[in-house]
Order: sequence, then structure tokens, then C-alpha cells
Amino acid sequence: MNIQPSGNPPAKTGDCGCNDPVIKDSPTQASINPIRSQYCEILYSTAGEVAKQETKFESEKRMYQDKTCIFVHTEENYRRYRNFEITAGSELIQTNDSVKANVTQLNVWNKALNTLLVSISKQ
Repeated sequence: MNIQPSGNPPAKTGDCGCNDPVIKDSPTQASINPIRSQYCEILYSTAGEVAKQETKFESEKRMYQDKTCIFVHTEENYRRYRNFEITAGSELIQTNDSVKANVTQLNVWNKALNTLLVSISKQ
């Protein structure tokens, strides 16, 4: 936002550019100049605040976008990990059940074999 007349830079620090040397000091102008100077200073400082807030907003907007991007990648990684854990966990449970069934079957066969061997040895 440029509030300076005709785009001229301020002559000194804190000068908003309202002290135009072309304006002649007439009695009317002399009564207007102090009020005009106050309004000009308020406008100049407000424009600086607006520029500062715009810069702050853009920085916070960029930070929000970065955090959103990080969150999306974190969420994707979490889902990938969770899906792997579910898959691996279900495979382990199935394998555990299969091993238990095999051990039970082998136990039955061992008892049957033991019984058969005992009966053969008695004969």
C-alpha cells in the first residue's frame, strides 16, 4: 500500500511524504497543515502495521501449509504401518492356530502309535 504522493520516498525516517514543499503557507493552509500532518502520520503508521500483519499472515499461512503437508505424510505412514501390523498379526495368528492343530494331531498319532507298540510288544 503506497500512501505517499506521486510515489516519492519519504524524505526522512518517520516522514510519510505529506510535507510537500510545493504547498504555500496561507492562513487557511496553516490551520489545515497540523491536522493534515496528524492524519498523515496515523495513515502512514497504520499502513506499516497493515504491511507487517500481511507479512505475518503470509508466514503463518505458509507454516500452516507445511504442517498440513507433514500431517498428511504422517497419516499415510501411520496407515501403512497399521495395515502391515494387521496383516502380519493375522498371519501370525493363523500360523499359531496351524501349529496348535499340528501339535494336537501329532499328540494323537503318538498316543495311537504308543498304544499299537504296547499291544505289539505284549504279543
